[in-house]
Amino acid sequence: MMGQLASALAHEINQPLGAIANFASGLVARLQQGAEPATLLDGAEQIAKQALRAAEVLRRLRDFTRKGAPRRELTDLNGLVRDAVSLIEPDVRRHNVDLRLRLATPSPSVLIDGVQVVQVVLNLAINGVEAMNGRGRLSLEGSRQNGHVALAVTDTGHGIPAERRQQVFEPFYSGKPNGTGLGLTIAERIVAAHGGRIEIDSEPGRGTRVTLLFPLAGG
Repeated sequence: MMGQLASALAHEINQPLGAIANFASGLVARLQQGAEPATLLDGAEQIAKQALRAAEVLRRLRDFTRKGAPRRELTDLNGLVRDAVSLIEPDVRRHNVDLRLRLATPSPSVLIDGVQVVQVVLNLAINGVEAMNGRGRLSLEGSRQNGHVALAVTDTGHGIPAERRQQVFEPFYSGKPNGTGLGLTIAERIVAAHGGRIEIDSEPGRGTRVTLLFPLAGG
């Protein structure tokens, strides 16, 4: 795993570092030619953008390798999901996505680290919104299943081919051009640390359904 992480990290970091070097060299050449400062703005902005991209990769890696057990508290899962939805609503509106919320009743209680689980729900919801490229339907549905509480996040996006479904949990694997490839890796680790699991059901061209399963408090 460490070897895979090191190799993937080198690849991910080399891309923005290479872009920074190219843009910086271009700026030096243009300055030597007497270019006006105003014409250099785009290159400087690109350098800043690529530096932030590299920093994001490192931040995600730090989150992935951070040790320590989750701080679990008895939590109203429906309330937690509503909190997560309130955070993504501006992004949902901006992309003209139809958001549907159908939660389990009565509201299930789970023993979880609320901050970590909100992070997982946000990651899945944002992935769903981006997969639809504007317009579509994002659904969050809660239910009980054999001593577990299930939360399904479903989009109507481009879907995931069968041969790539297991790859989505691998570190640094991403189907997005600028993705860091650690979101689902971290999500799976968080859910597993809570004694739960993640299931993916997807069909290319029709969308993806990601289900989180957590043990109900008290079994």
